[in-house]
Amino acid sequence: MSFDNKNAGILSRWVILGILGLFLLFFRQTAKNIVYAVFGIGLMLAGAASVYGWWQARKDGMEDLIGVAGGIAMFIVGLWIMRNPGTFDRIINMIIGIVLVVSGVNWINRSNQASGNKTMYILSIVSIVVGIIIAFSHAATNWVVTACGIALIYTAATGFIGEKVLRG
Repeated sequence: MSFDNKNAGILSRWVILGILGLFLLFFRQTAKNIVYAVFGIGLMLAGAASVYGWWQARKDGMEDLIGVAGGIAMFIVGLWIMRNPGTFDRIINMIIGIVLVVSGVNWINRSNQASGNKTMYILSIVSIVVGIIIAFSHAATNWVVTACGIALIYTAATGFIGEKVLRG
């Protein structure tokens, strides 16, 4: 097997995904705090950029008060996430839970309209139940982070093995 730049780049991608998966699996809280910090900083930067854009456009006579209010709100929410990551943890649980419940209800509706597919109906009920559990469980974010870590490790392992088997 030759390790030219292309192979090294592809293999290193799988190694990095595996390391990230292990990090998510064994250092959940640190991983969540890093994600929240990045998200909070991103919101703060987007808010500051929005206010700066308003400030520049103001000189040209364009006054977008909704844009500046949105920018200030983004900055404040980003700062709030940075200072209170635990509260954001609960909000993420609610959002994920609501998405799963709405998806489950939508899937039930589709399975009833289409052919009455029993498998789709059962998966819809499971989605609704899991969504409710995640929405009201404080530990649900840890479950999601653990599942993401396992998924990344699985993806890295299968990708690495596939690369070795398919490319030699």
